[in-house]
Amino acid sequence: STQGYSSAASDVYKRQEYVDTKPTHYNQDTVQRHWLPYLEEKKIKLSKLKQVDITRYYPWRRARKYQNKDVKDITLNRENCALRSFTNFAMANGYLCPKKNLKFQQFEVVSNRRDEFSQEETEELIKNAKIRYENTKHSIQKEQRRVLLDYIHFLQVTGIRCGTARKLSWKNMFLDEEKPYYSIEAEQNKVKKRLNVPISRDFANWLKEIKSKHEQFCDQNGINFTSNIHLFSCLYIYKSHKEGRPAAEIISIANCKTAWENLLKSCSFYDPETCCNNKVLYSFRHKKITDLVKKSIDSTQIAKYAQTSVRMINKHYDQSEMLDFYDELAS
Repeated sequence: STQGYSSAASDVYKRQEYVDTKPTHYNQDTVQRHWLPYLEEKKIKLSKLKQVDITRYYPWRRARKYQNKDVKDITLNRENCALRSFTNFAMANGYLCPKKNLKFQQFEVVSNRRDEFSQEETEELIKNAKIRYENTKHSIQKEQRRVLLDYIHFLQVTGIRCGTARKLSWKNMFLDEEKPYYSIEAEQNKVKKRLNVPISRDFANWLKEIKSKHEQFCDQNGINFTSNIHLFSCLYIYKSHKEGRPAAEIISIANCKTAWENLLKSCSFYDPETCCNNKVLYSFRHKKITDLVKKSIDSTQIAKYAQTSVRMINKHYDQSEMLDFYDELAS
């Protein structure tokens, strides 16, 4: 039997017992933003939850569009983790009869895995990015292309998610001189976990040079350098002084969409029908993880490094065939 508490799911959530079980930030957020509002709107008590209530949740959830975009099946599959987590908690703690066999619908999703860049494509991209940067005379455009070049290099080496990389500031970076590797405290990261990124000494020195460049720019232009400055920031010196605008600014990049698409168009492999959709900045992450898989590194370690699951590694990145390991398997 259920406990003598109020069985409204929102009341149960407010008692912090579920949060104390340390569910992921994503699970907590999904329960708060979608599951609890649904149960409250439909006046469904947690103790009375039925299979039909779960079935009716999905059309209700689809109707709650975000920025006028349809809710995708893959999103609902992902959110099921949160629904199961909260429901299992409710059963384990007496808020819901443990004998109920409640099932959450799993939707068939066609994999839309983006392409990774081949080694030849990567080399051409970086070569063209350098040429476009060096040959540009317009100062602001030149600076934007320099940052794009640095951004591409960073993504290529680390395989970090694009959104995480763009938001990294110097306060996130901790270099262990003995290893060396950067430990990145990334609160804005998708999985809300601390990243430990092993890097070479040359790459560590490259990052130090960027920081030094930021410090020098601030010092020369009367700008206060702080640890909140983003790694990928444009250093602008304006020739004309518009009213209300300083002579120099350091501005973090919001995105590189236009500059990136123009760079893609300069490459021999560019296909106007598919390239901008399939070949994206995120493709560098795919290439990094795919390369790690090809090195036969244990998938558990790759998953820890990439802040993803072993299931995702095996499903999306492990493209190996049995014959690739013929000698090892036959021995």
